[in-house]
Amino acid sequence: MELDTSNGDTGPGDGPPIVIGGVKYAKGLGAHAPSVIEYYTDSRCTSVTADVGIDDGQGTNGTGTFEIWADGRKVTDSATVTNQMPAKALSADVTGATFVRLVTTDAGDNKNYDHTDWGNARITCS
Repeated sequence: MELDTSNGDTGPGDGPPIVIGGVKYAKGLGAHAPSVIEYYTDSRCTSVTADVGIDDGQGTNGTGTFEIWADGRKVTDSATVTNQMPAKALSADVTGATFVRLVTTDAGDNKNYDHTDWGNARITCS
């Protein structure tokens, strides 16, 4: 997982800027499907939002899905997205959850080129 960059190929901190559908994001999370990013929220958070998609750095390749889970229950998903699609706004109510997971999958077709970006990812907490 990369903070504020897309996934690189060789190690932490080597990712290029997050770009989905031609839009550059200064903030967000970059991963490679399949991935799970888990936060301990101590039941203090109410929502998760992000613009999700496959990073433009993968050319015309790549597919994936994005899911938000709250305490082991999937609360929303993106359906399959491709590198040729613009970012998709994804949001979920996670009120009262102790753990929130951001999950990506390879959409069932293999993990090649599946650099998954959570542009402007935000968890709103009190």
